[in-house]
Amino acid sequence: MQVGDEFIWGVPVGDVITETNPGTAARTKTLTVPTGVVVEAMIAMTDNEGATGSNHYVLVTPLAIVDTTPSASAFTYFTAWVGGNGRQFNATWRVLTNTSAQMRVRASQSAAGDVFSLVTHGWIDTRGRYS
Repeated sequence: MQVGDEFIWGVPVGDVITETNPGTAARTKTLTVPTGVVVEAMIAMTDNEGATGSNHYVLVTPLAIVDTTPSASAFTYFTAWVGGNGRQFNATWRVLTNTSAQMRVRASQSAAGDVFSLVTHGWIDTRGRYS
């Protein structure tokens, strides 16, 4: 479906269904959006944090900017550790892709119980009006 510059999938696309213990290095993810142009992807993410005992920070960024280690002062979202067996975070974001439909995600920590998922809902393409 298209409304103006916004394109929405009839059914969201699971681009990363289950990534267990994803590590702390930057990871490039390819989204289900057009290639050949930079678009603003509309994504939903789930991050299940295992029992690690500390806050868990995740940073979602375009590949066109410098890779940054997630921290208490640089994050897209975080899961606060309050004891128990871990926490889950779910939210939606918009992130710029490159012309290969890719973006970056990076976590501050990772353990066997951590599970990451990403779904693409659609994209915004201004067709070069603001470049």
